[in-house]
Order: sequence, then C-alpha cells, then structure tokens
Amino acid sequence: QSVKPLLAESWEILDGGTSIVFQLRDGIKFHDDPCFEKGIGRELNADDIIYTFERIADKNSNAINWPLFENKIIGINEFRERKSNKILGIKKLSNKKIKFSLTKPFVSFLQILASPSAYIIPKEAVEYYGEKFGNHPVGTGPYRLAEWDPLKGLILVKNENYWEKDNNNFSLPY
Repeated sequence: QSVKPLLAESWEILDGGTSIVFQLRDGIKFHDDPCFEKGIGRELNADDIIYTFERIADKNSNAINWPLFENKIIGINEFRERKSNKILGIKKLSNKKIKFSLTKPFVSFLQILASPSAYIIPKEAVEYYGEKFGNHPVGTGPYRLAEWDPLKGLILVKNENYWEKDNNNFSLPY
C-alpha cells in the first residue's frame, strides 16, 4: 500500500533506505486553539517534528507508540536513556526540510510515520494543557475537536485553515 503525502509534499529515500529527507508542505497550520498566541494556529515546521519524536522517546511521556520507533532512528534510544540531549538521527535541514537517519532500512517506516502513532503535535499545546493534553488534541487535519464528553461523544467541526483543495480548487473538507 502506498503512502499519500500530506504534511510532507515529498520525500527522498537515500543511502540504501537508511535516510529519508522530507520536504514539508507550505501552508499547513495547526488548528486555532487557545494554546497559541491570540488563539490562532501557526504553521507547522521542522521543529514540530523534532519535538514530537523527542516526546515519543521521553520516558516521562509514557508514549504508548515508543516501541514503534525504538532502535529504528539513530540516537533515539540514547536520547531516551538521557545519554544524548537530542536525537542524532533527526536533523532539521531548514524550517521545511527534515532528515531521518535510520539504524537500518525499515520497509514499513513510511507507513508508521503516516499512522496515528506519528501524529505531529505542537509543543505549545502540551505545555498549555499539561496532563490534560490528551483531552485537547491540537492537530493539522481537516477537522478540529469542538467538544468532547467521554460519556456522550465528540463534535468535530471543519478546520477553516485546512490546506487541501479538491480538483476544482474548492477547500476541503466540504
């Protein structure tokens, strides 16, 4: 199954599959949320990717998706064990370009990145909501969470800043 580019407009697999360089799409914005200055979502950048993976690797975050990345990205285990203050295998090349260096080629690595296990999150939301961050997801997708009552359900509304357009250049979602 092929992976459809969303946050990344393209990627290049290098070094026999051990390096992947992603070009992030322009115009991807996080949902408007009180965690941002004036409540206005900001544009996604390479620092958000780095922050997300540092959070996944941080033992204190208790990230259930850690096993999917353990031993796969160069330096991620050392970061987790606090032997390094950064993940050596994730390098910001520019605000919109990031490189992952893997310990060896992993055929399913792109699929893992495209799954909910690798949803990119803004640091501002984690800091703003603290332990309740899980109840206040702030993402970049076509819908944003308006209300959530665990006993009744949730209400999603259109993300007015969503980047994707249909074949007739109409903004999605409808």
